[in-house]
Amino acid sequence: MSELLAAFVMPNDPAVDKTLRAASDVLRRAGKKDGIDGYEAKSRTRVWSEREVGRT
Repeated sequence: MSELLAAFVMPNDPAVDKTLRAASDVLRRAGKKDGIDGYEAKSRTRVWSEREVGRT
């Protein structure tokens, strides 16, 4: 059911910004690009990198 979580998130909630900032920090510490750009990067590898951050 985790795929439904985004349907219940308020985009302007401060928790969203906090979560994205934390994910960006994890990517930076792993030596990867720290932007959260998802599919806009047009790279499956990039999307998987961001996804893995969400699982930690």
